Amino acid sequence: NMTAEVQEQFSSIGGQSESIVFSLEDGCLEIHITWINGNQSILASIMDKTKADGLTIRGSTWKVSFTGCSEA
Repeated sequence: NMTAEVQEQFSSIGGQSESIVFSLEDGCLEIHITWINGNQSILASIMDKTKADGLTIRGSTWKVSFTGCSEA
């Protein structure tokens, strides 16, 4: 499932996910992640990597923006 795939991609942060919420509208996938007790420096590295490389879920790679779909 999509939640497990996102958790796997962020698992190196440590800690655990509190919630992962998906919204798909007009070809834009929004993912809101709340993560507890993670390593902030690893999180920053993962965020940079996903912004550069995209996020792959169910075999599709999605462009990543941290300011919303209109900026992707």
